[in-house]
Amino acid sequence: CRVECCNIRGAIAASGEGLFAYAAFCGKATRSMTKIDELMQRKDFAATQQAIRQQSGQRFDLKDLLSVPMQRLLKYPLLLSTLLKAMPASDSQRGGISTALQITQDLAKHVNECKRDFDDILAVEQIEASLKDFNPTGPGMQPLIEYGRYLLDADVKMKMDIDGKVNKRYLFLLQKALVVARLIKSASYQFLYIMNLADFDLEDVVVRGKSLGIRMKSTRPATGGLNCEILFKNDQQKSQWLCAILESRAELTPEGARAPPPGAVGHNFAAATFRLPTACGVCRQLLWGFVLQGFQCTSCKSAVHQECIKLLDARCVKGRHHTMAGPVADERPILRAGQSIRQAAAPPSNVRAAGAPAPGPAPLDGHAAADPANLY
Repeated sequence: CRVECCNIRGAIAASGEGLFAYAAFCGKATRSMTKIDELMQRKDFAATQQAIRQQSGQRFDLKDLLSVPMQRLLKYPLLLSTLLKAMPASDSQRGGISTALQITQDLAKHVNECKRDFDDILAVEQIEASLKDFNPTGPGMQPLIEYGRYLLDADVKMKMDIDGKVNKRYLFLLQKALVVARLIKSASYQFLYIMNLADFDLEDVVVRGKSLGIRMKSTRPATGGLNCEILFKNDQQKSQWLCAILESRAELTPEGARAPPPGAVGHNFAAATFRLPTACGVCRQLLWGFVLQGFQCTSCKSAVHQECIKLLDARCVKGRHHTMAGPVADERPILRAGQSIRQAAAPPSNVRAAGAPAPGPAPLDGHAAADPANLY
């Protein structure tokens, strides 16, 4: 197999902005197909679609055509991998093909994560719509998706420390918070308040010799009035919720950061949602998906995957982004926030010295509203 003067890496890079658009396109595909089903119930719409198909000679209906872009995009890594295996080791084009493969593999994972995130976003939007008197733009409020993906919901009893009363409540568990509501009628709830999980310690509650509850004890005076016991129907349900909360905390807790050298300041990482396509400052791969994709230092704004934190330069210098110390090991482009793949894949004009910090993603607000419609 011989690639005749074809710069596949350049072609992939030049198409980068268009390829990124597929993340939002694929993510919205399920919602779009549901909308098509609704529209097809209208005789005028169905007749128009049938006429278009006959006129164009198209064998597939509109719903099937929506799946084609995602199917093709996810085939690129396989095609490039096959091409790379067929190329001689001495072929000068191997480096470019290898880089193009890495770009398309990263994009494929990003597309899959975005698809999952859009499903989660839809679920959280449905919860938000069911909450009476929930105002995401009110003082101190924000859209529920800012608290992460939906995990669980249940009808429970809550005993508040402030008055000792036991009340029926309906809870929605998101990655970063408990949404507390009161059931009005089927699938309709009166919104009461939100408990940020990071503000509470968890303790076991034993009722009649059985572990049936979780005690939420605030670690901040401002939320002390929300101290309570959550009582579940049985120990299985209690265990399910406790495991979900602990697993979510682990996912959103930065671990493995190296201690900075004497006299230096270390990073202060927090789970973050990034509005624009952003690359990890260590592995250079995308922070995949749309919701809580990774961690960002609140000072220097370095962005990383959870598993890459331990490899990041331990020294934090405000206003400077950081990458892994050491020489660049490959040619994968660093995609900075708001930068196109074409720009990121451009050959470097110079070589960075070993251990020197490199420009990273532009400062982002990790708590900004993540509206998928405006991300790309």
